Amino acid sequence: MTAISKSFPGVRALDGVDFNVEKGEVHGLCGFSWSSLSAQHPDWIKSGFIRVLVQEHDKGHPDLNRMGVPLSVNFAKSPADRQIMDLIYSSEIFGRPYILPPGVPEERVAALRKAFMEALRDPELRAEGQRIGLDLDPIPGEELQKIAEKIYATPPDIVERAKQAVIYKAP
Repeated sequence: MTAISKSFPGVRALDGVDFNVEKGEVHGLCGFSWSSLSAQHPDWIKSGFIRVLVQEHDKGHPDLNRMGVPLSVNFAKSPADRQIMDLIYSSEIFGRPYILPPGVPEERVAALRKAFMEALRDPELRAEGQRIGLDLDPIPGEELQKIAEKIYATPPDIVERAKQAVIYKAP
């Protein structure tokens, strides 16, 4: 592909970019979610077009776990390194959360959490999700609340090391 250009209202994002992939070359992509990949390109894994090397998650996705794809956090060299990785990957755990402001009565929070989980168990909704390739595997609000509390309790030195880890530093 040559001379690729892409514009959005008021912004020219790409201008005259060439992209070539030669036979035998290897290219990588980092941070692409399994739910997006499996919905948009389900044939890529089956055909061998791509190979998933590692999961950037603390527990992994059941499909990838069954395929034997390792978790990157298991390669941490120390407990502090594991904490840093857990903090960085926590956004993947949350996915697309629904949140409420502070001060909402506890009984309302409980009712909304219950209704949300019940809605996502609906057989018609699940069938539609499966039909269009959506991964409907919700995490209960109580569990997400505990994870958020753990994140906010992360020691400042770990937070600083995590910040430094995600800053690109040219070789």
